[in-house]
Amino acid sequence: MGAPARLLAAEDEQACSMPPTKSHPLVRTAAWLDLGARSTSPLGDLLGAPVLASSISISTATQSEGALFIAATLVDPSHACEVVVSVVASSESSLEIGKQMLGPETTDAEAADALAEIVNVVAGVVKSAFAMDGFSLTLGLPGRLSSAEFQERQTRALARAAVNLTLGEHRFVLSYLLTQTTAVELPAEQLHEGYVLAEDFRDGTVILPICTRLTEGAARHIRETCRGMRVLVCPPMQG
Repeated sequence: MGAPARLLAAEDEQACSMPPTKSHPLVRTAAWLDLGARSTSPLGDLLGAPVLASSISISTATQSEGALFIAATLVDPSHACEVVVSVVASSESSLEIGKQMLGPETTDAEAADALAEIVNVVAGVVKSAFAMDGFSLTLGLPGRLSSAEFQERQTRALARAAVNLTLGEHRFVLSYLLTQTTAVELPAEQLHEGYVLAEDFRDGTVILPICTRLTEGAARHIRETCRGMRVLVCPPMQG
């Protein structure tokens, strides 16, 4: 794709915009304070073209009619928190981003998959960054949210950050929401893929540590062999 792609950071603007919320230790980490630079750095290579990063108000992300919201949640039950990483883009920008990644014949569905890949890559970087600050975040699969679901997550966020990205003439937004997660005690029979253990799990033969995100195989094992047992878990993101 020609010359190596790179991230172009606007010198006169902050790439990451955050309210002064200090109610959770995660917002005082180096990873959170440097969230914009850390998580946008791989995007130039992923998209194969220069990407310009600048600040944006989180509310701006939802103003585009027909915007597409793709999100993944990172959960750390031991710190009672989750970080929701989202890409927000108009349908037109989504399609252009998809074409940049997959080729000129990209469909709308494939464009959504391309945004999911962006979320997955960025969330992986975020996970590694917070691990260096002592947070054991477990990453779920990206999924699509409605505008209402995204707004609901913004409303209950303890802290928010957003990065406005420009690819050619098209804009999209990386959104980061820190929310408090509450563990619930459920019967083993109700567990499925995506639930995160909020305490160490022992059934006599299998030991799974806190922060383990259950695969379908692990969830099925618990359902079939631990009937009647109650398990403390964080439910997966709905949407």
